[in-house]
Amino acid sequence: MIDPEITKNTLLLGLSFLKQKQFRDGGFSSETAQSINCTNDAMENFEVGTVKGWTEKDDHSFYPALIIALSLFHLREFEDSNSILEGISRFVKEKMCRFGIWQNFTPQHPWFVINPYDIDNTSLASVILEEMGIDFPSNKKALLSLQNKNGLFFTWFTFRWKWNLNPVYWYYVMKEVKNPLKLHVFWKYFECERNDVDLIVNNNLLYYLGDVKETQQIIDSLLNTILENKESSCDKWYLNLQTIYFLISKNYHKGIKKFEPIRFIIRDRILTSFSGDGSVDGNSQDTALAICTLLNLDLTEDIPKSSIQFLINNQKPSGAWKKRLLTYGGRKQIMGWGAEELTTGICLEAIHRYTAGSSDFKNPS
Repeated sequence: MIDPEITKNTLLLGLSFLKQKQFRDGGFSSETAQSINCTNDAMENFEVGTVKGWTEKDDHSFYPALIIALSLFHLREFEDSNSILEGISRFVKEKMCRFGIWQNFTPQHPWFVINPYDIDNTSLASVILEEMGIDFPSNKKALLSLQNKNGLFFTWFTFRWKWNLNPVYWYYVMKEVKNPLKLHVFWKYFECERNDVDLIVNNNLLYYLGDVKETQQIIDSLLNTILENKESSCDKWYLNLQTIYFLISKNYHKGIKKFEPIRFIIRDRILTSFSGDGSVDGNSQDTALAICTLLNLDLTEDIPKSSIQFLINNQKPSGAWKKRLLTYGGRKQIMGWGAEELTTGICLEAIHRYTAGSSDFKNPS
């Protein structure tokens, strides 16, 4: 049995790390990993013959703060967690563009001027402000205006040959028209297209909008994708299976019980990933994601106790856990993003939620 005092110290040390790493504006740094002829999942710098991988610091991305906040909502009895969340909420509100829309980068990032606004960042940012009780412009009609003929939603606020009367959509299209060359660069050099429909991005939109008439096709598509074992190819940005299961399971945890038919399918696929030492693929991030998924699916009893011990054992003296890619820049996997801060937030969620709800542990409050 793990000493509850050790668990509490693990959580406090991790939160202290995040508080130290948080920028004054409330945001967080991440790293961009790039590669040639390889997948740089571990975010390392290396060169072996023609195989190369390297990372670059990125202090101006919007997305990391969103994921950290979603994890820290589960640790709100801790003072440091609330302090960090207050900073993130200020950051999210400050970086909001007109009509409650967001994109992946802050204005200081060199890609800000070429990057389209999207439903993924907008959905998660909206969830955070709602959770924190902060008012922001109603953006749901603008998001719903991006629905395609099949009932799913386009990823980008960008011009396409589709009838759309929503004024917010046209506001962002006109911003694009003012910089046609810059947008041409984006569509030409990145693995995305104007008509992208990414299923896990849609899943995150569902997490914001909930189980309503307009989101039924998202639910059906997610169910069919899992039933047909096609989740590894349903999105350009979320390619890691543990990340995909984690994000889908959040909708079940939020109360969308229509995901019941795939609950045990996801469980069985996750359980085959655990090794004898309690880890998933030997890394902390995937292990924590798997734990959180099982927690979201109300399957706490299926979590190997050794997985919690694995996480505690692999915390660094700084309070962090080792970085690993969380999102990618396309299916070629030559670019992706991750950070110790991201991994740490997810690990803290996994450890706290498991130990707080398990009869084997006292609540480390």
